[in-house]
Amino acid sequence: MKNRTLIILLLLVFVAVVAYFLTRTQTLEGGVDVQTRVSVQDEVVQVDGGEVQTMVMIKGIVYQKKASLKDVSGESATGTAKTGYADGKFSLFATFDDLPEPLNGDYYEGWVVRQGENESVISTGRAEMADDGTYTNIFSAPEDLTDHNLYVLTLEQDDGNEAPAGHVLEGTLNSIQ
Repeated sequence: MKNRTLIILLLLVFVAVVAYFLTRTQTLEGGVDVQTRVSVQDEVVQVDGGEVQTMVMIKGIVYQKKASLKDVSGESATGTAKTGYADGKFSLFATFDDLPEPLNGDYYEGWVVRQGENESVISTGRAEMADDGTYTNIFSAPEDLTDHNLYVLTLEQDDGNEAPAGHVLEGTLNSIQ
């Protein structure tokens, strides 16, 4: 009887652990290469030399900065952007909700901005729409761009002009605490 109770208890613990991990992971397909799935895990706590660091991991990529994106166009869109640099690669992952669908060939484009004396504005490419209507912007580069502490989403016309157009969402990238 004791063995049976112990087995049932262990089985219940195992099911609870599996259920916990399954509910903490989401799969995003929009805006990602057709053959790639991005597994999102909320936050990971790492102890490094006695210092506790909280980071966000997406498909094995560690993100050290995060921005809550606010609508600056008068609409109600929102979003989140995450950036990080590891193993010689800068990575950005941004998601957006409640963006109106662009008209007449217009599109959304992401940007990272280093403000100040050495200002730099770098396109992170077009935001892609998922089947559920949300948008994502996924970008990587070989150089460390973590000193670019502002993320901007713009609405662009397909006119060949490479400069950023009308700002839709903006947010300051701060260290994840």
